[in-house]
Amino acid sequence: MLFRSHAHQQDVLHRDVKPGNILIDENGKPWITDFGLAKFGENDDLTRPGDAVGTLRYMAPEQLEGNPDPRSDIYGLGLVLYEMLTVEKIYGDCEPAKLLERISSCDLPSPCRSNPDIPKDLEMITLKAIARDPADRYQTAEELADDLERWQNDLPIRARPLTAAESLHRWSRRHPLIASLLSL
Repeated sequence: MLFRSHAHQQDVLHRDVKPGNILIDENGKPWITDFGLAKFGENDDLTRPGDAVGTLRYMAPEQLEGNPDPRSDIYGLGLVLYEMLTVEKIYGDCEPAKLLERISSCDLPSPCRSNPDIPKDLEMITLKAIARDPADRYQTAEELADDLERWQNDLPIRARPLTAAESLHRWSRRHPLIASLLSL
């Protein structure tokens, strides 16, 4: 289970999700680290309202405007996933001014343009996580984790509804014995 949270914990806005702040332990479990810019609930003695904080390359468009919310961290996680899938640095090697322009106004190309072997559902999960409009993203890390888990278990993801034929095909892969008996 990736990026699961606990309901009893207070809301945390990390504000600097990037590859360098994700560590993998000996069991392969990811841990987000470096909470130096984090905002815990309403407590935030580090910044003033409207301040843009974080690593520019991994900032969500609304974060640039000083209006981050938990969906901004989802965007950062989506960018990390995008880089893992494409094995390319997000936005290439842009100067800061060009980087600001691209984050503010450009949609990222489909990850499949860089790597056509990326499974379609995993691409859809990534694209939903990095949607420009926060309302179009996963609303919580739990939703993102659920879709990733569904993808890993070959279940339909919520980011892209399956056609009836795709649903039947997946069900058949998960239940080969029953599918083969039904096809007789």
